[in-house]
Amino acid sequence: MTLLAIWSKITPYLTTKNLTRGAILIAIVVGIFFLGWMLRPPQPPIITKLPGNNTVVRLPGIDKLTVKLIYKYVPVEDKAAIEAVMAENAKLKAEVQQLTLTVASSSSTNTGTITVEPNPTVPTKPTYTFDDWRLKFWSDGDRATYTLAQKFIIVNSVGKNKDNVPVNIVSLFEIDAQGARVPVPTTSTLTVAVGPPGRHWYVKPGIQVGIGYLPAPITSPAYDSTPTQFAWSGVVAVPWLKRGVTTATEDTRYAFLTPTVTANAQEATVGVLPVSVNLGNLKHVPLTNLWASPYIGFAPTAGKYRAGFAVTATF
Repeated sequence: MTLLAIWSKITPYLTTKNLTRGAILIAIVVGIFFLGWMLRPPQPPIITKLPGNNTVVRLPGIDKLTVKLIYKYVPVEDKAAIEAVMAENAKLKAEVQQLTLTVASSSSTNTGTITVEPNPTVPTKPTYTFDDWRLKFWSDGDRATYTLAQKFIIVNSVGKNKDNVPVNIVSLFEIDAQGARVPVPTTSTLTVAVGPPGRHWYVKPGIQVGIGYLPAPITSPAYDSTPTQFAWSGVVAVPWLKRGVTTATEDTRYAFLTPTVTANAQEATVGVLPVSVNLGNLKHVPLTNLWASPYIGFAPTAGKYRAGFAVTATF
């Protein structure tokens, strides 16, 4: 059967009344989904304690960090530093996905020789100078000044553990007079990160091909009428309205109101997959692209509605 013949069978049913009913039904379904999305409750933060006094705060459903979000989890004393870092990102037009705040503590001792020199201003009070590789100290007995000069190197690794929790390891080293890297102990690390991302609605047309188990007419002289039996049919679908973590197929859980065409040796049908579920998005399923759906359609040649089941894959 050609597409033109199928279209000629469908045309009589495309009345204004039927089209209006279909449009109202689609509007109601989309409206319900949109209302549910608008009224969704905020997801609480996920706080994970890791070894080494390392704390990770994840904000589900958040696409980017803002100063207001970060302020809820950092000490008041660090807010000015946070503002400065976020301002630098804003200049670069960068969206911040993670922010790490690490506290380090270090103390060191050294000995050396004090240099005593005459004080040209007060001859009876000499000056005392101590010059270390990081510290320059001066005193006249009544007051003192010093200059502290240090160089550091920061090594930061960003990863995820088996539970998909961000793990940021920050190591701080001081560079001494000989260029050696001296470890500076860190006392705590706080990471504020977006995610895990929440599921959201999006529109992305695609093509799905598979098989369906649908009723098909039996053509036989032994029958006075044309009864039906279930038979396998080829399925071609065009999913467009989806819900998932990202727009990638493996991260998409559902597709809705998918226009579909089926065909077998007996007849062709046009219809819709009301809800499709990506089985590959479920746990313990090795595939990432396998969709299962109920099917509702219409067979123009028989003038009857058909209902069945379809399994498809995205191409």
